Amino acid sequence: GKTEKAYEYYQKALGIEPDNAFLAVSLANYYSAVNDEEKAKNQMKNVFLNPKIEIEEKLEYLGHYLGQSLKDSTDIAHAENLFRQLLEENPQEPDLHTMYGGLLLSQGKEAAAKAEFEVVVELAPDKKEIWLQLISLAGKEQNYTEMITLSERALDRIPDSPEIYFYQGVAYYQSEEFEKALNSFETAISVYPENSENTYLLSDLYGQLGDINYKLHRTNAAFEAYEKALSYNERNIGVLNNYAYYLSLEKKNLDKAEQMSNTCIRSEPNNSTYLDTYGWVFFVKGDYSLAKFYLKLALQNGGENSGEILEHFGDSLYKGGEVDEAVEYWKKAQEKGQDSATLKQKIATKTYVE
Repeated sequence: GKTEKAYEYYQKALGIEPDNAFLAVSLANYYSAVNDEEKAKNQMKNVFLNPKIEIEEKLEYLGHYLGQSLKDSTDIAHAENLFRQLLEENPQEPDLHTMYGGLLLSQGKEAAAKAEFEVVVELAPDKKEIWLQLISLAGKEQNYTEMITLSERALDRIPDSPEIYFYQGVAYYQSEEFEKALNSFETAISVYPENSENTYLLSDLYGQLGDINYKLHRTNAAFEAYEKALSYNERNIGVLNNYAYYLSLEKKNLDKAEQMSNTCIRSEPNNSTYLDTYGWVFFVKGDYSLAKFYLKLALQNGGENSGEILEHFGDSLYKGGEVDEAVEYWKKAQEKGQDSATLKQKIATKTYVE
């Protein structure tokens, strides 16, 4: 704790060997210890540009330096310049490209970050976390073709990754290639590590199987998959919601559907999708007052942009004797893209049709 004495000896050391790598790092740590962050950052820059310090050592300190730089926007430009210099000296260092990509991503420069991550997977194709980052960025752009291509490239190098198969399945699902999506999710489950502590992803995989099987009119297989999903994570909210909604459509186990949907509402009380499901379960059970109450809440929480929720609310109005108002909401549902023959018949006849 004798900082003044320490500083005295650091200065003597500098006079003897100013380019000593260990001394450069020690001084940076010293300035941090005495809360002189400006000098600490400047000293760290000297560390990174010191040719006598190996890149492996520099990478150890780079994370701390970035943490300090990102607190001050004026330092971000300096950090980027530093990275460029380091990359000129070490263009084949994948961890350096990874860190630089992370810095770019934190600033919203996604295209530039993707370019750095692409370099990483070329230099180190077994880095699963970078493949997942690239696939996730493509998904954020809703570029499902790119997601599939990236997944295929990644699986050529890492064929036993359930996470990559999961993303591949999601991309196929969004592209409405349901059989391919089904195959991806089933493969993910088959390569899932035994006795893995992460049962949440396994639950999501079975949940996806449930969604696809229901879409393919394989109702029993869908409900079996949902049960399996909940056995791995009983509070998987997405699965609970979909399972409850599809049970209500099939008019099966409505008390169970109500209970599952209630769990979703307690978890996310302002989620319009979950409110819609809860309201619809009550509708199917014949409790039209509660149905109208929760469907109105769904509309008030963003559901006014959903044709399905608008149609459901119209149905609840009709069952409550408000026919003209019901037709009004059915028309709104049609304007939002609901285009079923059933909806057209409701509007034309001013009558609820199942």
